[in-house]
Amino acid sequence: MILWTLFFICLGTGLWIFFQNSSLSLSLFKNKTQVLAEAAFRLRELEEMLQSGLLPEVQKWEKLKFLDPPWGDLISESIQSLRSQGAELLPTLKRFRELAQELKSLAMDVKAKQAQAMAQALVSAGLVPVFSIALYLMLPGLETSFRIWLGVTGGAFFISVLGATWLFALAEQACWGGLPIYARSWVLHIFCFGERFLSMLRAGSPADLSWSKNYEALLSESPELAEFWGASIWKDPEAYLSSTSLQVLKNSVTSIRKSVQLSLLEGRPCTDRIEAALYSLRLEWKSQVERETGFLATRSLKPLFLCIAPALLGLLVVGLWLSWESVIF
Repeated sequence: MILWTLFFICLGTGLWIFFQNSSLSLSLFKNKTQVLAEAAFRLRELEEMLQSGLLPEVQKWEKLKFLDPPWGDLISESIQSLRSQGAELLPTLKRFRELAQELKSLAMDVKAKQAQAMAQALVSAGLVPVFSIALYLMLPGLETSFRIWLGVTGGAFFISVLGATWLFALAEQACWGGLPIYARSWVLHIFCFGERFLSMLRAGSPADLSWSKNYEALLSESPELAEFWGASIWKDPEAYLSSTSLQVLKNSVTSIRKSVQLSLLEGRPCTDRIEAALYSLRLEWKSQVERETGFLATRSLKPLFLCIAPALLGLLVVGLWLSWESVIF
């Protein structure tokens, strides 16, 4: 009875460590698909009303501000800029809606692919206590060394929790395509700021001025991304890239910058080129996430062999040694 009580205490402690780990953003347990679905619904509602010739009420536009960041602020600012200058709204609404729907579909696919790693992480948290109870019931003499056995079980459980947390971190990293924690908010910001840049161009703002306004907004909201984005249209910022996922984002920003440069040199509009660059980023980012989740099953073997297996083997060896010692002596 005491061991069963300890088992549930240890299992609850392990789960609490999972969910309270500050180094993980816990995005796998947040209902992001609901947020994206709400954004897509609001945008589709406005798009259909405009297509049918109806003028949406002020409350319909105001609801966009209450979407989760950065959706609410960026979408409402982009649309407000277009409305104030009498520019066309449908292309911007359509692209924002398609972006929300595509990210929702990608999030659902990734969640399904992560199920195996998440199951391994949760099972690993309770595997050591269960194995400890089984050995305690099967091996004679362990009751005479209950305190030693309890301490060994606690140490093995701690190692298994480290392995399970490692598995959880790998699953979280795969969800973000291998991006570092500090850069995980950049993906949506680049998409949304690209759309806002397009809305400024469609509203008649010059490309260089629009780029400067975007940079100022980025500098106030995300200084790291602003440094990655670059203040000048004519010069690429020199940034150290530690992963392939950061290179994907870097290439997208460079494509947008080159589109603006060519348009300024040729004297032609750059909206089509920027739309193509943003669409290319969607495809590349989707491929990056799918590639990382495909490698997840192989990468999860490392914490299993380095943490979970040694903890179980250590329990077995110590249990046999304590049993043998109690029987012989």
